[in-house]
Amino acid sequence: MIALRADWRSAVVGAAVANLGAGMILPTLITWAIGTLPYRMRGNGTGLWMAASFLGQFLSPLAVYGLRTATGTLSRAILVYALACGLCGLAALIARLRPTAVPAPDEGAPPINRCC
Repeated sequence: MIALRADWRSAVVGAAVANLGAGMILPTLITWAIGTLPYRMRGNGTGLWMAASFLGQFLSPLAVYGLRTATGTLSRAILVYALACGLCGLAALIARLRPTAVPAPDEGAPPINRCC
């Protein structure tokens, strides 16, 4: 919406829609991600999540600025950025849904000691 229309009204509506979606999905994703960790690692998991989030917030404007320089306009830069994010999300979904082969256990191999 922001990329396809150049007026400020559509940018405000697009930003509202994007932030509404982010406001609904982020608590769900954080709960899901942290809930998969053992209790003793949840503090580290929360810290890593927040670090990744803040790093993305820092790098996103730099990426859009670089794309604006490459594409010529801010609207095209946002469109390219949105398409790239959509493709990355689709690739992550495909990778998540693809069945993985479970290796057969070795008969004579010692058990793996996992501490974490």
